[in-house]
Amino acid sequence: MSPSSAECQRAAVCSPGVVIWGLSPPGDRGDGYPGKAKPTATRVLFAPPDGCHEMAMIPLRATTDLYDALKDEARYFLPGLRDFGAKTRFAGVVTTARCFEDNSRLKELATTDGRGKVLVVDGGGSLRCALLGDQIGAELARNGWEGVIVNGCVRDVAALGAIPLGVKALGPNPRASTRRGEGQRDLPVTMFGALCRPGDVLFADEDGVAVLTAEQAAAL
Repeated sequence: MSPSSAECQRAAVCSPGVVIWGLSPPGDRGDGYPGKAKPTATRVLFAPPDGCHEMAMIPLRATTDLYDALKDEARYFLPGLRDFGAKTRFAGVVTTARCFEDNSRLKELATTDGRGKVLVVDGGGSLRCALLGDQIGAELARNGWEGVIVNGCVRDVAALGAIPLGVKALGPNPRASTRRGEGQRDLPVTMFGALCRPGDVLFADEDGVAVLTAEQAAAL
């Protein structure tokens, strides 16, 4: 099925290159664990200057399979993250934010259209407060974000676990962050030994996190 003109427009806005739109049907995952949602495929859209066309359908790939296929041509997060959301497997185009003990940029991005995207938040590894709680988590889910990865802490852990969103972070902390309007967005960040750039494609599951270029993802 060809993408609609609205999809083409959104794709062109989200990224000048390849854009991944996640499909996350509920029900039986098809892998022996019924009742849990699992993204089974993603549509790859390409937005050239003169329009856009659908390139391919690719399956959501396990991070172990990605390593077997690409070895060190892809990038992988070092261990240290824990799962806090209802989804443990997710993938999408990377959007980035950098904020230290101030979640203003995270709150701002949560209100935007996140379909087919994963938010990567470099919180500097601070354990002194939480950058994400149930309110921002629910806003991210409402706006279609596939997941969020935080180099920092989260709170409202019980509530986060019921939100249909992938959430990976260092750990829990009941203390909320400040909100002073500080931080940056849409810039390259390095977390857990891996560079993440806006427009990269990120795959996350129980084994870890893999980051691919858009071209690598389109070739899967």
